[in-house]
Amino acid sequence: MNLAREMTLSPRLVLSGIALAAFLALAAIAVGVLALFGTQRTQINQSLWELARLHAEVAERPALQALLDDLKRKTASLPGLYIATNDALAGAQMESDVKAIVSGNSGEVHSAQILPPARKDGFDIISVQYDVSVPQSHLRHLLYAIETHTPYLLISEADISASPDAQPQNHDQPIELRLTLHAYRGSAAK
Repeated sequence: MNLAREMTLSPRLVLSGIALAAFLALAAIAVGVLALFGTQRTQINQSLWELARLHAEVAERPALQALLDDLKRKTASLPGLYIATNDALAGAQMESDVKAIVSGNSGEVHSAQILPPARKDGFDIISVQYDVSVPQSHLRHLLYAIETHTPYLLISEADISASPDAQPQNHDQPIELRLTLHAYRGSAAK
């Protein structure tokens, strides 16, 4: 009988074992919860840093906008640029100027075709191709007037032809020109 008694566990020992197991389970759960809180705290800190960075960018916006507006005003005042709100208006201004230059040199503009605009170094490039006739004696003056015009006109291509039956001594004989001119456009200041 003594042996059977020794083999049975005392209720106190069983309760102690259950309490220990429950404590270890609760401790494991607590460690897991604390780890989750630590991860959440790290994410909150990262979010706060990102929010502070975004607030700093928003705070810089008025100063950057003022700088941009100042640069636009300075660009608009450059004498060599066509100032227009869009490329079509700048092309129309350019066509009007070239027509005046050509007619001022006893010539005639037969056609003008605005080419697709391009962009280079922050400026819009307006291109127009012209078919023009001008008396031979005025060719030099026409090219000089284009070259010295303000806003600047740049000749990128020029095809010059005379009639096959042209007489070299006849300086009033018309010469046909196909010119591609470029100009830079600045935005109108707002």
